[in-house]
Amino acid sequence: MSLVLIVGGQKAGKSSHAAALATAAGEPVTVVAPARGDDPELAERIARHRADRPEAWRTLETFDLTHALADTEPRDTVLVDALDTWLAQAMTDRGLFTGEGVAPLGPDGAATAERLVNDLGRWANAAAGRPGLTIAIAGEPGVGLHAIGADTRRYVDLHGRCLQRLSAAASQVRQVVAGRVHLLPAEPPPLGQVAPPPWGQRPAPQVAAHVGDLDAALRTRIAAVRPVDAEVVATARARLETRAVPPGALGELGELAVRLAGITGRVPPAPPERPALLVAAGDHGVHQQGVSPWPRTVSRAIASLLCEGRAGASAAAASVGARVVVLDVGLAEPIAEHPRLVRARVLDGTDDLTMAPALTREQAVAAVLAGAAAADALIDDGADLLLPGDVGITNTTASAALVSRLTGRPAAETTGPGTGLDADGLAAKVALVERALDRIADEPTDPMTTLSVVGGAEHAAVVGMLLAAAARQVPVVLDGVVSDAAALVAIALAPALADHLIAGHRSTEPGATIAIEHLGLRPLLDLDLALGEGSGALLGVPLVQTAARLLADVASLDDLDLG
Repeated sequence: MSLVLIVGGQKAGKSSHAAALATAAGEPVTVVAPARGDDPELAERIARHRADRPEAWRTLETFDLTHALADTEPRDTVLVDALDTWLAQAMTDRGLFTGEGVAPLGPDGAATAERLVNDLGRWANAAAGRPGLTIAIAGEPGVGLHAIGADTRRYVDLHGRCLQRLSAAASQVRQVVAGRVHLLPAEPPPLGQVAPPPWGQRPAPQVAAHVGDLDAALRTRIAAVRPVDAEVVATARARLETRAVPPGALGELGELAVRLAGITGRVPPAPPERPALLVAAGDHGVHQQGVSPWPRTVSRAIASLLCEGRAGASAAAASVGARVVVLDVGLAEPIAEHPRLVRARVLDGTDDLTMAPALTREQAVAAVLAGAAAADALIDDGADLLLPGDVGITNTTASAALVSRLTGRPAAETTGPGTGLDADGLAAKVALVERALDRIADEPTDPMTTLSVVGGAEHAAVVGMLLAAAARQVPVVLDGVVSDAAALVAIALAPALADHLIAGHRSTEPGATIAIEHLGLRPLLDLDLALGEGSGALLGVPLVQTAARLLADVASLDDLDLG
């Protein structure tokens, strides 16, 4: 629903107003109380607040705000009272709040403070994306008495920065003064420009249709992909080996850290803070062969739910603070206008790949360029980690055909049950893929021909997304079999792209495993997921962020005090 921030001085009536707001929402209420009775007076206050709450309200006394959200029903009202004590504890836990006479922050302390503010900002974005109402109470550090000292100055500074991050994510900021409530207007943006909404809630950037020579534009995209810098990779690996951890203890997470350095060209790589999910949507003519138990209209319905934030992948996107953009490159019927929708339609669903080329070469190239343009627009707007998603009923059939054609593996090995086929249905699906492969046996084997004759518009759009991201040195976390199949096409076009990709998870579709092994990648997760939509890529985001921080934050062996 929304995040409401309530600020004010001590005893101004913030808690009473928040309680009234929570009651009016009409949903079950969970109070998150980040407080600990370290002295008798504070313990008395905590007990008094607890006694004043309605008996039906649930109370979680915890400093783990993220866990508190996860431990609450999505549509329940969450009331955090209050963030002041959370901040004091967070500063203590991170070594920023240590007593009078504290030394200046220095570069390491400043980086720690920056991460604290960013962590709270991510929580605020997740809270703002919940279906239910979240209310956060915080004192205003400029209102009230504060003792003068280094720790107090540091606390007040960080408190103010945290409030600004909360305010950026909040739909409303209410100030309580002497029991009276004021709804604060948004601060006028500088120089008359419109201030953007929080990252995860921004509308889709506008993408202009490509005009001109399509093949020339594709060649330019391919030529822009460069190999990762071997010297950067070597420097990152050397840094990893000097971290204060046992040799090899970081396993694949350490390898991911090195890969991120190579992709971004930075040692240490900056932890990505603005992930963006680009969901390419298209329909497939092979659906008429009865290859799925679901109607064709499912594609349009799921694309609409993604725009509205109510699809399966939407929950994962909200959890990691990812922005979601839906790119319609080939749905059979267009969906309603929405701020998260980009229209770049090249056709109204593909032809039946068992009987004719799924797309013309011109349509395939146009869809590649549409995906590249959408990725560029997201990167221009600040995205530092891209996640390809897909929507298109029966697109696993096209994916199996692509994987077989590009790896030489038989259809029986690359074809899976998709959206729930039984054994008989799977056998029929394998036969369809074999028929498609037989039909194109004499076709040229170049990647664009393969993409056009048995692929989908969404596959082509993901190819363009991968090309654009690699050229811009932005990491991409692949999702399931659709993006894995698209990656086979993209790397066939631009072999240097191979080192720019990360495999998010191992899909239950067998073609996904074959594809990522062919690409030489190892998936971050193996959760038996078959949802699509970018869900598996989204779940890999925290691992990517952690890997980047390993090279940045873990002490070196020289820093160890073994005395």
